[in-house]
Amino acid sequence: MENASDLILLMGTNPLPNYVAFKCVKTVNPNLHRLWIVHSEDRPEQSFVGTKELAEVLKDTLRDEGETIEINLVPLRDISSARRIQEDLENRLLTHLKGPNQLYHLNYTGGTKAMAVHTYRKLEAELKERCSFSYLDARDFALKDDQAGVLTGDLRNEIQVDLETLMRIHDYEKGISTPAPDWPEVLDKMARIIEEKALVDYLDWVRTFLNSHYFRRHPFRGLAFIERQKDFWKENRLVDNDGRIIPEKADEFQEKFRSITPPRVLELLQLIPSEHAPLEGDKWWIPRPNTSSNREYHERAEVPIKGFLHGKWLESYVCRVLRDNLQELPTGTRRKVSVDKNWRILKRSNRQDGKDFELDVIIVYGYQVTGISVTTAVLEGICKQKGFEVMHRVNQIGGDEGKAILVTCLDDSKKHRLEDDLQIISGSPLGKIKVLGIEDLPEQRLWQEIRKFIWG
Repeated sequence: MENASDLILLMGTNPLPNYVAFKCVKTVNPNLHRLWIVHSEDRPEQSFVGTKELAEVLKDTLRDEGETIEINLVPLRDISSARRIQEDLENRLLTHLKGPNQLYHLNYTGGTKAMAVHTYRKLEAELKERCSFSYLDARDFALKDDQAGVLTGDLRNEIQVDLETLMRIHDYEKGISTPAPDWPEVLDKMARIIEEKALVDYLDWVRTFLNSHYFRRHPFRGLAFIERQKDFWKENRLVDNDGRIIPEKADEFQEKFRSITPPRVLELLQLIPSEHAPLEGDKWWIPRPNTSSNREYHERAEVPIKGFLHGKWLESYVCRVLRDNLQELPTGTRRKVSVDKNWRILKRSNRQDGKDFELDVIIVYGYQVTGISVTTAVLEGICKQKGFEVMHRVNQIGGDEGKAILVTCLDDSKKHRLEDDLQIISGSPLGKIKVLGIEDLPEQRLWQEIRKFIWG
């Protein structure tokens, strides 16, 4: 590998191992002159989407990073046919690799099993001892040579991939999303509620008050926020046929708020900045006909309730716990870690597997991706759906090395049952998914659970 003039990579649906392998080989091999990216072609007659676009994106990314070596794409017509794979390799690759004194290297981490097996066999048969072989081991993040054995240590400490590059090589880009409000004092109060083991009281208040008055229950999509203030009046029967507030209904609304709101929750609500405050003194803000605008309803209902109180606070809380505790990691490791939240990820091309998605919190350690999904739902079905989603998305952008964490408000028995179900149904190996529950939410316990899962 250190003296090879040509590096050959196999492009599958996850280009990350190829990017890492190239960076690793290029670092130790100043003699590398050419890169060959073997990819599958589209097959319209079978609705098969090839990996040419991903190969081109990887090539463009390396070029934009200043890479000057020659980069060639090698298309395979049919990756399910051993004969055609070997024919294409002979005609499109090996005719360029017949230099008698040159050495070549194949990293066979990417691509399908058929691509890996038949490319390996063909190069071994034709190039014999002039070709070496390696793969990137997802278990210990080391590059391993078939003959020499382990070539590197943990490459997460050697190769840093920022989130934008990670998105780009998968043909994604960051979209515009609405972040949760940045209210440190409110988050501080929420943290104290968690530490005091009073979160159940808060969640009960959300269920009995917010859900009852600001959300509609859809038979298939669950709860949907009431976006317009006239619908808020209608759903809560607060106005008469002429659109005037019914005083006794408004009084009933306020009485319900006073009777079911715990003191801790009231204190938390009072910390919300005035322009977004859902309170007027110690009363709940009710929009008034002819004096309240839809903009005011958005600022004083949608922003604090839909954007924070109903569940977005947990996303902000998890992200803050991570950022506040990263200094506990060894200095060399800490420098390789980035934490971000609220990423809306868009597919750049029109590939059939392209679907926009969101990740609540993303941790990148070197090149390993850990995606975190959070939910305050206590229904196991909703939590399970969120778990499958985050596992799928992490696999899309992080491959075999990626990990997924689902942060919930479930009790311990339901948490363990859900984690077992996710592993069994998805066929995920142990250590791929971690489910955390309400007992794990206090700051130090949450940090230790996440730290142990990612860094051991």
